[in-house]
Amino acid sequence: MEDRRLHIVCHDVPYPPDYGGVFDLYYKIRTLHEEGIKMHLHCFTSGREEQPIL
Repeated sequence: MEDRRLHIVCHDVPYPPDYGGVFDLYYKIRTLHEEGIKMHLHCFTSGREEQPIL
């Protein structure tokens, strides 16, 4: 099987999925992960609180 990898750059931390753009990105990332695609997520905090789970 081929090695499938993505680099995703986003303007905000996609967790918790609590508003429009982040909600959409969170579920896209989750679905890609379920499909076996490995990802490197590069994101800006934009003033959101640090998320311990990440």
